Amino acid sequence: MTVAIVGIGRTSYSRRSGRTPRAMAVEAARAAIADAGLAAQDVEGMSTYQSNDSCFPQEVAWGLGLDGLKWGSAAFGGGNLVADQIATAAAVIEAGLAKSVLVHRSLNGRSGHRLGTVDGPVEIAGEFQFDAPAGFVVPPQWFAMWARRHQHVYGSTSEDLGHIAIQQRAHASVNPHAVMREPLTMDSYFADRWINEPFRVFDCTAEVDGAVAILLAGADVAADCAQPPVWLVDSVNHHGASGWTAWPDLSQMYSVKAGPNCGPRPT
Repeated sequence: MTVAIVGIGRTSYSRRSGRTPRAMAVEAARAAIADAGLAAQDVEGMSTYQSNDSCFPQEVAWGLGLDGLKWGSAAFGGGNLVADQIATAAAVIEAGLAKSVLVHRSLNGRSGHRLGTVDGPVEIAGEFQFDAPAGFVVPPQWFAMWARRHQHVYGSTSEDLGHIAIQQRAHASVNPHAVMREPLTMDSYFADRWINEPFRVFDCTAEVDGAVAILLAGADVAADCAQPPVWLVDSVNHHGASGWTAWPDLSQMYSVKAGPNCGPRPT
């Protein structure tokens, strides 16, 4: 690829921001642009993904003082769209539709719309009409099924999950932006409550408010940026055609399909 990451930005992360997703997205966007040593007017494209809890590219563009964008996109979905957003932004730049694209994500994940909460009447259709009555509606419940199946097939244990949580906390302890930085021990891991077996509290993501942004640009723009460019090598993703409930082996995840397609493109 001839596309590079040239700037990154973020807000602080908190449990109650007291701000709108738009305000946080604009702050993160400004930080990414400044990190690259560029001006807001150098941004020609913008994209994001959301689940009814973020803000659209045109709102962020307006907050940056831009008259418009050459390209913009807002996709509906969850965390699996992170890779898609970066890959799509790179493709847009390589196609010549924009010289630079800013990808942002902003949400009040703790104080605003919390996944799994419902305010007022809601229509549940498709496969969820069978899952919802049993309370089977949020990611920790879904992933718990995978984890339990993995334990059954491969003999993985709760101690194995504990080691993952402890290692993640070790990384967070040296990250000044992390919300939870206190060292975690196996005893403290086991002492906390269940969320969805076999997951305890420390297996699950901490809900926070905040925003992040990443600025991508082509080689001509990257050559004049303030930071050394980080060149994209490749991207691969996999979306199950029939959804996770029809996955033939719940001890595996989609990486089993995406993994064999990884690697540099032929020259």
